[in-house]
Amino acid sequence: MPKRLTSTLYRSAVLLLMLFFFSQCGSRKATPRRPHIELPECSISDVAYSVPQLPGAEMRAVWLTTIFGLDWPKVSADTYPGMVRQQESLDKMLDAFVQAGINTVFLQVRLRGDLLYPSSLESLSATVSKTGALPSGYDPLQYAIDACHSRGMSVHAWMVVYPLGTNDHVRSLAKQGKGFYAAHPEMCIRQGNAWFMDPAQPAVRTHMAQLVRDLVTRYDVDGVHLDYIRYPDGPNKFDDLKSYQRMNPQRLPRMEWREANVTAMIDTLHRTLQEVAPEVALSTACIGKYEQLPKPAPGGYFCKNDVSQDPLVWFQRGIVDFIVPMIYYKDRHFNYYIADWAKRIAPHGPIIAGLGVYRLYDNSRWQLQDIYNQLDTVAHYGLPGVSYYRAEQFLQMYDQLPAERQDQLLLPTRRPAFGAEPRIPFGLAKVEEIIDQGERLTISWGYDLQEPTGHTFNLYYRLYGSHLDCPLVLLGQSLAGRSATISRDFLPEDVLVEFFIEPTAFSGHTGQLSAGALYYNSHELKK
Repeated sequence: MPKRLTSTLYRSAVLLLMLFFFSQCGSRKATPRRPHIELPECSISDVAYSVPQLPGAEMRAVWLTTIFGLDWPKVSADTYPGMVRQQESLDKMLDAFVQAGINTVFLQVRLRGDLLYPSSLESLSATVSKTGALPSGYDPLQYAIDACHSRGMSVHAWMVVYPLGTNDHVRSLAKQGKGFYAAHPEMCIRQGNAWFMDPAQPAVRTHMAQLVRDLVTRYDVDGVHLDYIRYPDGPNKFDDLKSYQRMNPQRLPRMEWREANVTAMIDTLHRTLQEVAPEVALSTACIGKYEQLPKPAPGGYFCKNDVSQDPLVWFQRGIVDFIVPMIYYKDRHFNYYIADWAKRIAPHGPIIAGLGVYRLYDNSRWQLQDIYNQLDTVAHYGLPGVSYYRAEQFLQMYDQLPAERQDQLLLPTRRPAFGAEPRIPFGLAKVEEIIDQGERLTISWGYDLQEPTGHTFNLYYRLYGSHLDCPLVLLGQSLAGRSATISRDFLPEDVLVEFFIEPTAFSGHTGQLSAGALYYNSHELKK
């Protein structure tokens, strides 16, 4: 096929994607998006009818921070009007995530020994409701999960593990008979003005396992994301000598003993999930530098050497699904250490790069070019995604990006699959009808399983031609309905378009891709 035709089809594919939008016959509402202006080019194939190749998978995540209401909620829900404003502000933020190409939300659900949701195990955070009470029927976490899923985004419950908060916060809860300190003061250690659960205590692991069990049995979260799964800053200042002397039967050196305690916590939570919800992924945030590298690599603060985290061991033992190093540095600090993660740790398990976009707006004097460089470096090493800290600054950054950079973030992507396969096996989906509605096409599909399955659908298209190898393009992810409507007015003329449907889950797992359904877009048919 002549190169000129290939180029024409490529430009037509751009036009096609620019005009797509969805209006499903389901619970999910249409969400307009910016146009995607950059697509892989079609190539010439030796095979007359090439097998469709799925696009790559990439996590595009944000940390949605709830402590102090930094990202959300900024309004207390102790009254009905407050609840409404709290919900509306979350919806507005999630709509902006969709516009910016986010497919995964790390939602902070355990803040500092208190929770975003009602539970008998720990108290409701005052950030959610100043009075500790919520309007009848309102559950902030359930609302957030439903709101994310309805927009096609997965939700990972972000839990801060060991820190319990400031002395004032901990004492305030204790006066009310609330909080871990109130029940187990002997298992808490104060450092400076902050309190921590003692990582050496088996009862601390039991408490966290109870929290995780309660969470995943009551809520349909797609992952549990552990933060501060480490010892506090300043390891020499943390006064755990009594625990070290009493609870170290193997006589390990102190830092090795601490590392074993952290790993034991992750192992406990992994076993808990395997028992009650193996489809829920377990991940950890960790310090952005694994170990000190030889010069000329700069120094700094390290996972293994300073806070007793060893993600390599976690991967080797199979107790985490992925990790998110918080690589909140730039230039040499970023380049040397992300290369180390990619070359030394990534062969053992998936690494999502944590990017500190907040540094654009504090006193760090970062420029947008610093973020561009980091995204390019992540792509160079083939890591399966990024997470931005934190949500508010990510959206602020996105609004400042030039159009071509916005479009790079918006290129369609599938989510990587983590956790076990869904409990209900996937069935077979099939494109059943393509209805010409003049300026629009409605694509409908069937599924051979009955509701409810918890399965949603990915919709793809490719331009079709003999000896023309065009990649599949993801048009819609995690669609809840059985149809999607697209603009037909600017489809490329006299070109075959092939549509595919694929069952999926918010974990990123997918079923079998359907056979293609062809549609011939002809000017004559428009009359």
